[in-house]
Amino acid sequence: MLETDSNVLEDGILDKDEYIETFNDFFMEGGRRAVLIYYQPMVPPPFDSGRWTLQLAQNSSFIRCCVTDGSTEKFTGKCIIVYRLNSGMEFGTKQLLQEIYYAYTETDEFFLSNLHAVIALMLRVNVPNIQCNTHWSNVIKNAEIESKRKDKFTEDLADFCKYLERIDEDLQKTVQLEQYPRVLREYLSAEEKIMSYTMNDDAIQELERWLKRTIKSIQKVLVESQQVQRESEDFGPNFELMYWRHILMQFSFISEHMKHPEITRLISLVVVVDSKLGNTWKKLEDDVVNMEVLARDNINYLHSLEKLTEPLYRLKPTEISDYLPGLMYAIQMIYSTSRFFNTKRMLTSIFVKITNQMILSCKAYLTENGMLDIWRDCKSSLISRIKDCINLYEQYYKICNAQMAKKMDDTIEERLHFEISPISVFGKFDTFKQRLDKLIDVLRMNLSHSILHSSTIEGIDVFANKFAMIFHKLVSQPYDYLDHRRLDFNNDYEEFKKNVLVAEDDLRNFISTVLALATNIDEALTIVLRFQKLNLDRLWIDSKYLKLIPMYESKIDTIRDIYNEGRSSPVIARNIPTVVERILWVQHLSRCLQKPMEIFKLRRKVIIHDKMQKCIKTYNAILNVFTHYEMIHHRAWFDSASVVRLALASPLLLIHSKTNRYIVNFDSYIYRVFCEAEYISRLNFQVPEFIQVTTLSKDKIIATFANIQQLIEQSDEVRQSIPGLFRNLMKPL
Repeated sequence: MLETDSNVLEDGILDKDEYIETFNDFFMEGGRRAVLIYYQPMVPPPFDSGRWTLQLAQNSSFIRCCVTDGSTEKFTGKCIIVYRLNSGMEFGTKQLLQEIYYAYTETDEFFLSNLHAVIALMLRVNVPNIQCNTHWSNVIKNAEIESKRKDKFTEDLADFCKYLERIDEDLQKTVQLEQYPRVLREYLSAEEKIMSYTMNDDAIQELERWLKRTIKSIQKVLVESQQVQRESEDFGPNFELMYWRHILMQFSFISEHMKHPEITRLISLVVVVDSKLGNTWKKLEDDVVNMEVLARDNINYLHSLEKLTEPLYRLKPTEISDYLPGLMYAIQMIYSTSRFFNTKRMLTSIFVKITNQMILSCKAYLTENGMLDIWRDCKSSLISRIKDCINLYEQYYKICNAQMAKKMDDTIEERLHFEISPISVFGKFDTFKQRLDKLIDVLRMNLSHSILHSSTIEGIDVFANKFAMIFHKLVSQPYDYLDHRRLDFNNDYEEFKKNVLVAEDDLRNFISTVLALATNIDEALTIVLRFQKLNLDRLWIDSKYLKLIPMYESKIDTIRDIYNEGRSSPVIARNIPTVVERILWVQHLSRCLQKPMEIFKLRRKVIIHDKMQKCIKTYNAILNVFTHYEMIHHRAWFDSASVVRLALASPLLLIHSKTNRYIVNFDSYIYRVFCEAEYISRLNFQVPEFIQVTTLSKDKIIATFANIQQLIEQSDEVRQSIPGLFRNLMKPL
């Protein structure tokens, strides 16, 4: 890992007894659990190391190895961390292979920051291993609880790493003040000697030159701290805290430098010689202290917001809105008590960063933290998540306006109002919302047109492919579709809408072409219904129905002519009573009229149209005629059916007047009325009560007729079987 020979490591360990003791202690029972092996530029080996040479002694540094526990040697290069988990045993060769673990790190080559090395080690080793670990506890059996605990820990770890990175960046950005010249060191050897050197013009001039450069550097930092911050779209509310931490670190370092005893002695020398730089330094010192105090105050205020802004970073947009009222109240209290965040501009700056983080959270929610291409996700699921983001904006806007409408407590600075710049705070979120609305529009269009691929209408596949190509052209662009600042999408979206309109117009023309091939209204309505099932709003289905009205009127005229020609002698089917046939015939004509009308009734805009109203008048008139026709024939049958009562009242058995034989007196009209009554009842027409009761005994009556008929036939057979010699004897007396 160190990319060097093992002899170099061995020689480095033998350079000092301290290294050897540390190394040996690591392998002892109860010894150290970890040692650090450095490979870095260091002072040359000491004389008693056995490697000392005059040539090495002349060098200021020499790359070599050393072993330490981290408390002695300064870490400036490469490092191997050797550690063991079990210190209760003495290590041998076997344990060396099984019980020892290694980790590698190195300092930043530019800044030689140990903190940077620790961060790099965590990001390279700890964080990936923790994320790959799938089992976290033997006690927790609930998978959901274990998953939440893992997510919470990994988020905390990620925040900690980011915190260390920010501190490392702040350390690297800390101003490096020039050290006082070496020639001035002799003046600092004893405080009582300082006054004796006030007459040394060369020393005073050198001191003033150095002091001017230092003042210029500090003034530059002051000016930079007072400049307006650059507001980036990626800056969330925690950035404000990061910024003031950096300011505090800068001015704490400057303040410590200015209060250093040696610097204080030099400044006292400047004061004694009555240099103008003394007053400048004094004022500068006050400015530095003021900035340091201001930074501490602001950090305290922002620390109180940190927990309240944490949901903006960790939670989904569906959950963030629950924490907004508490966040608004905390900001309001800061606004009323802080001496820095008590202006509309500074308060707006905080809200802008809150808005930025909400937008970032929405983007992470839609793309699953950048791991998902929105166009490859389920369209309906993506639309639902986009609606969640839009709802967050609406809740945010509503809560902020409600909070601004409230006045502060009477005891706090004469009822300060909670004021921000709505354009600055909500402008970008509103632009982002508009982008989301357009994305929803695109997704909904794609979803609605996707049904064309499953349609079996002949020729529809051409339009399905056309809509698919239009959608693919939009979603195949290289830019980020969620970046509301880029206007490329707006142009592509407008082009997409135009292409869709053209394709929809072609589809409507296709429908008209197909309808022109229909030979009758029923076929045409079937075609329109098939296209209607596609549920495409811009097919203008109502207009297609209106175009079919003339065809329907033609059918009404045809049916009217059929009725006029056949009403007196309609075509009668076999085995059906005449009166029933007439009713069935006119009902069939009615159904031919009603079936299309039932379809038209489902379209309100069609049914209230003037053209349709004229057609409805004719339709109603003909239906009234058909209904009257049914009622006439039913009434005629109803009245004639009462004759059955007389037929049933006649004697069932009679003697023929000529043949003097028995005959059955059963009128066939009775049987016909029974059949007609069954049909009339099925048609939901009224049947005379006497007929209903008699029909219930239909089987019994017919069976009785059959039995009597059989008895007569048997009687005739018996009579015929009597010999002629005995016929006279068989005659009745």
